[in-house]
Amino acid sequence: MLVTLLGGEIGLQSEPGKGSVFYIYLPVEYNVSDQSPSSGANKTSTSNGEPVAIPVPQPNPSTTQWEEEVFLEDDRDRIEPGDKILLIVEDDPNFARILLDMAHDKAYKAVVTDKGDSGLAWAGQLNPSAIIMDMQLPGMDGWTVLNKMKANDKLANIPVHIMSAMDKNLLGLEMGAAAYLRKPLDKKDLDDAFIRIDQTIDTTIKKVLIIEDNTIEQDIVRKLLQSRDNHLRILTARNGIEAYHHIKEEQIDCIILDLDLGSGHEEGFVLLESIRQNPLHEHTPVIIFTATEITEEEERWIKQRSEAIVMKNGESMDRLIEETELFLKKIGNDENEKPAVTPVIPQAMNHLLDGKTVLIADDDMRNIYALTSILENQGMKVLSAVNGKDAIEKLNSNSSVDLILMDIMMPEMDGYQAMTAIRKMESVCRIPIIAITAKAMAGDREKCFQAGASDYVAKPVNVDQLLSLLRVWLYKNK
Repeated sequence: MLVTLLGGEIGLQSEPGKGSVFYIYLPVEYNVSDQSPSSGANKTSTSNGEPVAIPVPQPNPSTTQWEEEVFLEDDRDRIEPGDKILLIVEDDPNFARILLDMAHDKAYKAVVTDKGDSGLAWAGQLNPSAIIMDMQLPGMDGWTVLNKMKANDKLANIPVHIMSAMDKNLLGLEMGAAAYLRKPLDKKDLDDAFIRIDQTIDTTIKKVLIIEDNTIEQDIVRKLLQSRDNHLRILTARNGIEAYHHIKEEQIDCIILDLDLGSGHEEGFVLLESIRQNPLHEHTPVIIFTATEITEEEERWIKQRSEAIVMKNGESMDRLIEETELFLKKIGNDENEKPAVTPVIPQAMNHLLDGKTVLIADDDMRNIYALTSILENQGMKVLSAVNGKDAIEKLNSNSSVDLILMDIMMPEMDGYQAMTAIRKMESVCRIPIIAITAKAMAGDREKCFQAGASDYVAKPVNVDQLLSLLRVWLYKNK
């Protein structure tokens, strides 16, 4: 933890039969100057009151896809423009395989990762159509991932479908998840989940109809649009007959129309008029993209029935794309005016820590000091104990404790014994306890839960993950 707070990192190299080597990287110069809140640093102060910035490591999306080991063989190397992309963030290989197979059955390309920080990085890299995510993940937990996504303008609109054993569906929905399903799940549950995923994608994917007889120009416009937004579904037509088929059958979000479809611009005029007479498309944005010379009278007529006229010339493609994106963005804003679920603004979750009292039980004063600096900076009041017996005495003398951080390996009374005793104390038995230990084996996790832990964090503590867990448990008990 101390290495993390100093802006460094810890690594491990191990070979069976030869031993292990731990290595630590620390910055040569430690910048203690004041930083802006957006820099990702937590702040505390020295004894003389001068601010000290404590850097908190952030995930690096630009490198995650090259550094991570492939969890399951997925479609990451086979994704093409226009694909429906599903990002699966799940550390159970059996369940992840089931989701991957179902994604393929539903015509999705899927990328699977078992770590929260990798999931956040892939979300930024792929801009997927939807995400399925567990909340109890190694490294960065699902709550932190969801919090960071909803605070990022580029990722906030991606539908996140949570599938977790944690009973916190209300919190998940209020933080912005599109759906929350509690494990274990059966086949019907998953089928229903994919139906909901399809429905959320249908509301986010926009349909653009390109009516252009020149197939080369048609293809150029299609590729340019998809390169800017892989959530677009591009439909094409070379003449009025093909265009009528799409207009009759589908709801279109934007239409790009060339007036000259090979038989003079009269066909384009007739098609434009028929679009406006169709109740389904009387308000659909139409952008005229043509090289046909038109008279002033024709121009006035066209402007009454279309949103923009772009004449084909050297810079016309850029303007066409800009005009199309403008109208698609307006459509998205109009749809978002009445969201089905109003999510909590991620920053608003911070108030859950302000004024709350936390008891830290740890025999290492360096850890207590580091955690105290972080938590006090969040507005929390901190009490400390050096072992389990001391922690119980502090609880008996302080009735305002809202949450306990319990180290496991302590002298006199260890964390297991202390948690078991606390759960038998009627006055404090419901206080959330987060176990903190240097061990990270699955058996140790279960032992913590059996002793009475509400949740579990392994050392070195990830600060973002810890703060996220504190908010989750304080929210549940508010």
